[in-house]
Amino acid sequence: MAPSALSVEGIEVKYGTVTALWDVSIKVEPGEAVAIIGANGAGKSTLLHSISGLLKPSRGRILMGGQEITGKRPEEIVKSGISQVLEGRRVFGNLTVEENLLVGAHLQTEKGSISDNLESVYRLFPRLRERRAQMGGTMSGGEQQMLAIGQALMSRPTVLMLDEPSLGLSPILVAETFRKIDEIRATGTTILVVEQNSRMALRHTDRAYVMEMGRITLSGPSAQLMKDENVKRVYLGQSLLASS
Repeated sequence: MAPSALSVEGIEVKYGTVTALWDVSIKVEPGEAVAIIGANGAGKSTLLHSISGLLKPSRGRILMGGQEITGKRPEEIVKSGISQVLEGRRVFGNLTVEENLLVGAHLQTEKGSISDNLESVYRLFPRLRERRAQMGGTMSGGEQQMLAIGQALMSRPTVLMLDEPSLGLSPILVAETFRKIDEIRATGTTILVVEQNSRMALRHTDRAYVMEMGRITLSGPSAQLMKDENVKRVYLGQSLLASS
């Protein structure tokens, strides 16, 4: 049986004496799109930061394609095939669009591969090609989100993790962002997305996990969770209000 693209096994993460994640386990299979939903402060971003090496679990392990990556440095994890789009569209405002994208390729050494990756990003986001000489800090919120995703794609990840990609965007731009995520997934990239807009996340993923207070409390096919009465009451109603 082929190993999962990403496997988190019983991790515990602490901030000092405070435990942020308790015995958290998830699996993401190759080519899947999986969502982590939950309220603000549930531990969703902490989970992604643990996978990407920004935080080190005190217990448990994380595997990429069957190989353990627990405790590795962030740059080693990027090299292994995991790339994260951080919450808040963190682009370099004093660099041009193209310079921002090239930052995402800083671990690559083959010029031909970098050029191919850049062209691939420009095909996915034509507006970035149009604005390639524009300073990142002068772009709109939606354009900066495109740029942040494009920057993460420059390393040609096997697994792309997105932290709150709809944050601060209008409903039209939220829909456009998730359409682009669908396109990325269609190329074979495995997707793990953390999102408070639960309705949108469940519409665009195969499976989902619900996090509450640092624990996984529910999981299953996204279509099934959309029909779950507790999920509908606590999360989908909340998403409808947020997007209205």
